[in-house]
Amino acid sequence: LQIVLGHKEPAPLEGTSALVDHDHTCETLDLVGAETFPKLLARYRAEAEQFIEWLQSDARLDRNDIAADAHKIAGNAALFGATGFRDVLLVIEHSAKAGEDAKVMSAAATLPDIWKRSKKALTEVASKE
Repeated sequence: LQIVLGHKEPAPLEGTSALVDHDHTCETLDLVGAETFPKLLARYRAEAEQFIEWLQSDARLDRNDIAADAHKIAGNAALFGATGFRDVLLVIEHSAKAGEDAKVMSAAATLPDIWKRSKKALTEVASKE
């Protein structure tokens, strides 16, 4: 809660257990099926990567757009069990709503690495099933 309120910065995430809730990911995989899960994951990958590229672009970004997109992608992260990635997206969402641009940019700077490790962990879980 302290992170979301902006009173504390997110701690660096170590290992895949902090990045992905494997049980939740497997539950989602069981629910949607082994045939559908990779398609949904591929769509989510594209969405997440497009968001990261957009945040890193030179374009002038609107705080409301940042908050809305971060909220949407965080919701999908929850579906896949990408808890570490979701946590950072929530910091971005709440910071954008609060007009705290420095916190948005600080959290956004961590997204590529967290996403890379989360994507790898999600792919590993999906390939084991």
